[in-house]
Amino acid sequence: MYESADITAHLDLKLELCDLVFIVILAGGDYDPGLDGCSVGIAFALAYAGLGKSLVHGIEKTPDAELHVFLGQWRAQLMAELISNSSGFLSQKQPNIAAS
Repeated sequence: MYESADITAHLDLKLELCDLVFIVILAGGDYDPGLDGCSVGIAFALAYAGLGKSLVHGIEKTPDAELHVFLGQWRAQLMAELISNSSGFLSQKQPNIAAS
């Protein structure tokens, strides 16, 4: 069994715990289907693009009354990355996932 410190200390991953949770949420599993069409590889690429960290940090810093605005903006960033692959971390653009 791995502990979060073991995983986050691995130099090759360069991911934080929030990124790993983000990957699990997007890719889904037995507990939830995740984002339709999003594989673990795509979820990793989106985490490397910074979307997991930006989601967590935005939620932490945004007042509750403005959270719906932040989440709408963040969803737009997620969709834009899937459509454009501006970070270059995706193996190819994913417009079908963005549309789901």
